[in-house]
Formats: sequence, structure tokens, C-alpha cells
Amino acid sequence: MSKPDIERLRALVIANVTPGPWRFDGPHVIGGVEAGFHAYVACRQAPGGITNGDPSATAKLIAACDPQTILGLIYAASEAEALRAEVAKLRERWIACVPGGSWVDPQQVADEIRRGG
Repeated sequence: MSKPDIERLRALVIANVTPGPWRFDGPHVIGGVEAGFHAYVACRQAPGGITNGDPSATAKLIAACDPQTILGLIYAASEAEALRAEVAKLRERWIACVPGGSWVDPQQVADEIRRGG
């Protein structure tokens, strides 16, 4: 996920959306139950509507994507990005310390140690 995608999702989630958790309830996805009200988040199929795929499966997916879940995914994506950046910094530091400045594959080092070399 790109940073703009993450920021767009974050903005949508913190907007005034129906609070979660959301749940699948027959033909509807309902939210706001823990906040003391029932709000229809989505309908499985509008009367006379045309759908592609399985409407129940779509409604269950929508129910699983409540605001708390999306914020958790955003947090995980941000953490993963921070870890990628840290790995890149460590790799640069490692290359600077290795004679000749070349990257050494850790698996090659481990294999060499196992062979006794």
C-alpha cells in the first residue's frame, strides 16, 4: 500500500462513519450496536437490484472491514514501512563496514559457518 492510499483510508475511517464493530445480519450489515443504536451500514441487495457475485459474501466482507479493523491494518502497514526503512538503514551501515563495501547475504554467511569455513 502506498502512503497516499494509507492516508486516504485513515481520513475516511476517522470521518464520521458508523462505529464498529459491524456485523452481518441476514441481508444487512449493521453497525453502532455497541454505541447503543443500530445503523444499516450496507444492504446485501436492494430490492430489484442487480448484483455480481455472492451478495452475502460481499456483505460479510463489508462487515469484517469495520473502522477498528481498518485502523489496525493501517497501523500494521505503517509498522511494516518503518521496519523496511530500518532494514535499509542497517543494510547501508553493514555495507559501509564490509571490506570492499559489498553486501553479504546472511544466508551465505550462515552456510559458510556450517561448512566450517
